[in-house]
Amino acid sequence: MRTLAFPLALLLVVAAPIVAVGALTAAGHWGRWLVRTGGLLGLAGLMVTAVASVNLFVPRTCSSTTTPEHNRPVISLVLGHDGCFRSAVAQLQVAALTGLTASLAVQAVSIRRRRWSARRSFPVSPPHTPSNSRESTA
Repeated sequence: MRTLAFPLALLLVVAAPIVAVGALTAAGHWGRWLVRTGGLLGLAGLMVTAVASVNLFVPRTCSSTTTPEHNRPVISLVLGHDGCFRSAVAQLQVAALTGLTASLAVQAVSIRRRRWSARRSFPVSPPHTPSNSRESTA
């Protein structure tokens, strides 16, 4: 009997580096957009997101049983159970929410800047009405 174990394992071995490179490329593009569009706010958001992301690789002790486990949250996402898994998911959500908050803040500031510069570059004059033109000619 033939199984799909070998083709699936091969697919995982080949796909893992491709996904990792794609994720790093996307993070690089996102970081450049954040700094280019948001300036100092984007840089601050990028730094806070980086700290939250690096925090996923810091080992910590988590225990839901009598024997405490000492593991990194990234590893606990895959291999953890009970308390370690819940803690790792919460820390991953914090990292994702800091990135989302940074993006939303930069986008809001960008929209506000565009509206302000659009109002400033085109001064609004009062509309030309026929009653105004008659008074000026009389």
